[in-house]
Amino acid sequence: MFRFTLSWILLLNFVSGTVVVQHGLNGLTLRLRSLGASRHVLHQRMDRSVWVHSDKPGDPYFVRSSIFRVMPGLSGYGTVSFETVYKQGFYMHPATNFLVEMNSMRRSEHYRKVASFIVHTGLAGKDGVSFESVRYPGYFLRRASGRVVLSRRARFRRFRIDATWRLESALKVA
Repeated sequence: MFRFTLSWILLLNFVSGTVVVQHGLNGLTLRLRSLGASRHVLHQRMDRSVWVHSDKPGDPYFVRSSIFRVMPGLSGYGTVSFETVYKQGFYMHPATNFLVEMNSMRRSEHYRKVASFIVHTGLAGKDGVSFESVRYPGYFLRRASGRVVLSRRARFRRFRIDATWRLESALKVA
């Protein structure tokens, strides 16, 4: 059975291995915890770059910069986009060299696709989820040397672990 903190929001389609996102996600706030480094969470730095760093629950800036609002995907049905709570209207997307950063929403079709992700059961197993780019099919959000990057899917175990995230309610830290 799939164990998941926020299982009431997600429905699993075990045939395709895809997580189907219900419409009720609008505005849900959460944190993404790295499966490969369980004490590390995804967060935005002041320069808008996105990193995976050890959790700092006592640091108000770090806590705010590690909470994201899950929104219906900017590119359309069946996808999600991540808006930072720290700076409203800024969405996670890959930029130069596929390094992930936060930028203000733009109206172009390219931006809507680049800031949208398809949610899958975790590449490393059912204890997490993985996020595939809508704009770059076969590319997944993963941690690499502390940064969050978009990388082409690889068969290596390390890649699967680095591209799998545990979703954690932001209510636990707020």
